[in-house]
Amino acid sequence: MTHSDPMNALLSDLLNGQSEDGTFDPISEERFEDALTGGAPLTKQETAAVWLSPYNRWVYLEVRRRLASELTRKLAANGNVPRPESAFASHGTRIPRKRHGPGFTLELFPRGHDERAWTLVMTLDPPCPELPTWARVRLTDAEGMVWLEGALNNAGELVDDWPEACAESPLVRWERLIPSLEIL
Repeated sequence: MTHSDPMNALLSDLLNGQSEDGTFDPISEERFEDALTGGAPLTKQETAAVWLSPYNRWVYLEVRRRLASELTRKLAANGNVPRPESAFASHGTRIPRKRHGPGFTLELFPRGHDERAWTLVMTLDPPCPELPTWARVRLTDAEGMVWLEGALNNAGELVDDWPEACAESPLVRWERLIPSLEIL
Protein backbone atom coordinates (compact mmCIF):
# COMPACT_ATOMS: atom_id res chain seq x y z
CA MET A 1 0.00 0.00 0.00
CA THR A 2 1.35 3.42 -0.91
CA HIS A 3 0.74 6.58 1.09
CA SER A 4 1.10 10.15 -0.14
CA ASP A 5 1.50 11.40 3.42
CA PRO A 6 4.81 10.32 4.98
CA MET A 7 3.34 10.39 8.51
CA ASN A 8 0.54 8.03 7.46
CA ALA A 9 3.12 5.77 5.82
CA LEU A 10 5.23 5.74 8.99
CA LEU A 11 2.22 5.00 11.20
CA SER A 12 1.07 2.26 8.84
CA ASP A 13 4.52 0.66 8.85
CA LEU A 14 4.71 0.80 12.65
CA LEU A 15 1.26 -0.71 13.16
CA ASN A 16 1.78 -3.39 10.50
CA GLY A 17 5.08 -4.36 12.10
CA GLN A 18 3.63 -4.95 15.57
CA SER A 19 3.47 -8.44 16.97
CA GLU A 20 1.00 -9.69 19.57
CA ASP A 21 2.86 -10.09 22.85
CA GLY A 22 -0.09 -10.85 25.15
CA THR A 23 0.28 -7.62 27.12
CA PHE A 24 -3.36 -6.66 26.55
CA ASP A 25 -6.47 -8.71 27.26
CA PRO A 26 -8.72 -9.28 24.27
CA ILE A 27 -11.65 -6.89 23.92
CA SER A 28 -14.90 -8.53 22.84
CA GLU A 29 -16.82 -7.75 19.68
CA GLU A 30 -19.79 -6.89 21.88
CA ARG A 31 -17.77 -4.24 23.76
CA PHE A 32 -16.59 -2.65 20.53
CA GLU A 33 -20.12 -2.72 19.10
CA ASP A 34 -21.45 -1.05 22.25
CA ALA A 35 -18.84 1.72 22.00
CA LEU A 36 -19.47 2.23 18.27
CA THR A 37 -23.26 2.35 18.56
CA GLY A 38 -23.64 4.98 21.25
CA GLY A 39 -22.92 2.99 24.41
CA ALA A 40 -20.12 3.72 26.84
CA PRO A 41 -17.06 5.04 24.98
CA LEU A 42 -13.83 3.06 25.08
CA THR A 43 -11.77 3.71 28.18
CA LYS A 44 -8.20 5.00 27.91
CA GLN A 45 -6.96 1.47 28.59
CA GLU A 46 -9.19 0.01 25.88
CA THR A 47 -8.08 2.69 23.42
CA ALA A 48 -4.44 1.89 24.21
CA ALA A 49 -5.19 -1.79 23.67
CA VAL A 50 -6.57 -1.02 20.20
CA TRP A 51 -3.42 0.90 19.26
CA LEU A 52 -0.94 -1.51 20.79
CA SER A 53 -2.54 -4.90 20.19
CA PRO A 54 -2.86 -6.14 16.59
CA TYR A 55 -5.55 -8.60 17.67
CA ASN A 56 -7.71 -5.95 19.36
CA ARG A 57 -7.20 -3.61 16.41
CA TRP A 58 -8.30 -6.35 14.02
CA VAL A 59 -11.44 -7.08 16.08
CA TYR A 60 -12.26 -3.36 16.27
CA LEU A 61 -11.89 -2.93 12.50
CA GLU A 62 -13.97 -6.04 11.79
CA VAL A 63 -16.79 -4.73 14.00
CA ARG A 64 -16.61 -1.32 12.26
CA ARG A 65 -16.73 -2.99 8.84
CA ARG A 66 -19.71 -5.14 9.87
CA LEU A 67 -21.61 -2.15 11.30
CA ALA A 68 -20.86 -0.08 8.17
CA SER A 69 -22.06 -2.94 5.98
CA GLU A 70 -25.28 -3.27 8.01
CA LEU A 71 -25.88 0.46 7.74
CA THR A 72 -25.28 0.36 3.98
CA ARG A 73 -27.82 -2.50 3.65
CA LYS A 74 -30.39 -0.56 5.71
CA LEU A 75 -29.88 2.55 3.60
CA ALA A 76 -30.18 0.54 0.38
CA ALA A 77 -33.39 -1.08 1.65
CA ASN A 78 -34.82 2.44 1.99
CA GLY A 79 -33.68 3.45 -1.49
CA ASN A 80 -30.65 5.44 -0.28
CA VAL A 81 -27.65 3.85 -1.92
CA PRO A 82 -24.37 5.47 -0.86
CA ARG A 83 -22.04 6.07 -3.80
CA PRO A 84 -18.30 6.68 -3.84
CA GLU A 85 -16.96 10.19 -4.50
CA SER A 86 -16.16 9.39 -8.13
CA ALA A 87 -19.77 8.40 -8.75
CA PHE A 88 -20.95 11.69 -7.28
CA ALA A 89 -18.53 13.61 -9.47
CA SER A 90 -19.59 11.77 -12.61
CA HIS A 91 -23.24 12.65 -11.97
CA GLY A 92 -22.52 16.35 -11.53
CA THR A 93 -23.08 16.52 -7.77
CA ARG A 94 -20.66 18.99 -6.25
CA ILE A 95 -19.02 17.86 -3.04
CA PRO A 96 -16.10 19.30 -1.04
CA ARG A 97 -12.68 18.05 -2.11
CA LYS A 98 -9.26 17.90 -0.51
CA ARG A 99 -5.91 18.04 -2.30
CA HIS A 100 -2.41 17.71 -0.84
CA GLY A 101 0.43 19.74 -2.28
CA PRO A 102 4.06 20.12 -1.25
CA GLY A 103 3.85 21.59 2.28
CA PHE A 104 0.14 22.38 2.28
CA THR A 105 -3.38 20.98 2.15
CA LEU A 106 -6.05 22.64 0.05
CA GLU A 107 -9.73 22.08 0.75
CA LEU A 108 -12.20 23.11 -1.96
CA PHE A 109 -15.82 23.84 -1.11
CA PRO A 110 -18.38 24.27 -3.91
CA ARG A 111 -20.48 27.45 -4.08
CA GLY A 112 -23.70 27.19 -6.04
CA HIS A 113 -24.00 25.31 -9.32
CA ASP A 114 -21.26 26.97 -11.37
CA GLU A 115 -18.38 24.48 -11.84
CA ARG A 116 -15.91 27.34 -11.40
CA ALA A 117 -17.39 28.67 -8.13
CA TRP A 118 -15.33 27.33 -5.23
CA THR A 119 -14.08 28.56 -1.89
CA LEU A 120 -10.48 27.53 -1.17
CA VAL A 121 -9.10 26.87 2.31
CA MET A 122 -5.35 26.30 2.55
CA THR A 123 -3.50 25.08 5.65
CA LEU A 124 0.21 24.48 6.06
CA ASP A 125 1.19 20.88 6.73
CA PRO A 126 3.13 19.96 9.86
CA PRO A 127 5.87 20.25 10.72
CA CYS A 128 5.38 23.90 9.95
CA PRO A 129 7.30 26.64 11.71
CA GLU A 130 5.26 29.25 13.52
CA LEU A 131 4.88 32.11 11.06
CA PRO A 132 5.35 35.66 12.32
CA THR A 133 2.22 37.81 12.15
CA TRP A 134 3.69 39.86 9.28
CA ALA A 135 4.26 36.80 7.07
CA ARG A 136 2.06 36.21 4.08
CA VAL A 137 1.72 33.09 1.97
CA ARG A 138 0.93 32.61 -1.70
CA LEU A 139 -0.10 29.61 -3.78
CA THR A 140 1.00 30.07 -7.39
CA ASP A 141 1.07 27.61 -10.26
CA ALA A 142 3.68 27.24 -13.03
CA GLU A 143 1.71 29.55 -15.34
CA GLY A 144 1.89 32.33 -12.75
CA MET A 145 -1.73 32.20 -11.61
CA VAL A 146 -2.14 33.13 -7.95
CA TRP A 147 -4.58 30.73 -6.32
CA LEU A 148 -4.47 32.29 -2.85
CA GLU A 149 -2.47 35.04 -1.21
CA GLY A 150 -2.55 36.63 2.22
CA ALA A 151 -1.93 36.12 5.92
CA LEU A 152 -3.11 33.03 7.75
CA ASN A 153 -6.10 33.55 10.04
CA ASN A 154 -6.15 32.61 13.75
CA ALA A 155 -7.01 29.03 12.79
CA GLY A 156 -3.89 28.82 10.59
CA GLU A 157 -5.89 28.97 7.35
CA LEU A 158 -5.89 31.14 4.27
CA VAL A 159 -9.41 31.38 2.84
CA ASP A 160 -10.60 32.97 -0.40
CA ASP A 161 -12.87 32.32 -3.37
CA TRP A 162 -11.54 30.89 -6.62
CA PRO A 163 -11.05 33.78 -9.09
CA GLU A 164 -14.17 34.11 -11.22
CA ALA A 165 -12.08 35.28 -14.17
CA CYS A 166 -10.37 31.87 -14.42
CA ALA A 167 -11.79 29.85 -17.29
CA GLU A 168 -11.34 26.49 -15.54
CA SER A 169 -12.29 25.09 -12.16
CA PRO A 170 -9.58 24.60 -9.54
CA LEU A 171 -10.08 20.82 -9.83
CA VAL A 172 -9.35 20.86 -13.57
CA ARG A 173 -6.40 23.21 -13.13
CA TRP A 174 -4.96 21.08 -10.29
CA GLU A 175 -4.75 18.13 -12.70
CA ARG A 176 -2.50 20.18 -14.98
CA LEU A 177 -0.64 22.43 -12.55
CA ILE A 178 -0.22 21.70 -8.84
CA PRO A 179 0.44 25.07 -7.20
CA SER A 180 3.50 25.72 -5.10
CA LEU A 181 3.73 27.52 -1.79
CA GLU A 182 5.70 30.68 -1.17
CA ILE A 183 6.24 32.51 2.10
CA LEU A 184 6.31 36.26 1.41
